[in-house]
Amino acid sequence: MATTRDEIARCFMEQVARFGYHRSNVDDVARQLRVSKKTIYGHFPSKEQLYAYAVAQWALEQRARVEARLSQTTATGRLRQMIGFAFADAAAGFAATSLGQAWTQPPELLAHANDHVFAPWIREAIGQGNDAGEFDVADPELTTAFCMAIAMEGMRRLAEDIDANPVEEVTAAILRLLTRTSPREQS
Repeated sequence: MATTRDEIARCFMEQVARFGYHRSNVDDVARQLRVSKKTIYGHFPSKEQLYAYAVAQWALEQRARVEARLSQTTATGRLRQMIGFAFADAAAGFAATSLGQAWTQPPELLAHANDHVFAPWIREAIGQGNDAGEFDVADPELTTAFCMAIAMEGMRRLAEDIDANPVEEVTAAILRLLTRTSPREQS
């Protein structure tokens, strides 16, 4: 049976979660999947490209898990839930594995996943909020970049200290960017 890109990526991410990015390697993935390194390199020319794909797949799965749990109908309510679920899931993942330490390695690959998965999701939420009159965003592209930076800083803090709870601060800061009124008035 042929090994797929997704199987290779999933196996590699399990290693990253367990040992960190730098200690994970293609040899161990090949051994675990009982395939040759050539098979893996046929799908991914480098460890970095394997990791970029694996992170992007993880991000898409994370987005789908969060979207399936959204129950709010307003853009503000959905955004609050999105942030809350994302941070709760991240905290659980960081607590269960060494992923908190590996999460930022290498940072440019995580940024790639954010740019292609999470940023469009935030942009969509901003568009929905603007259309509904809940948000007042003149430049959705720039505002999305600010929202992503705020969320990434919150995740970094969470990865460094699992007991940190930055979700309220992150939510309030993002809603201040998106609305004319205080985030507390949006509750």
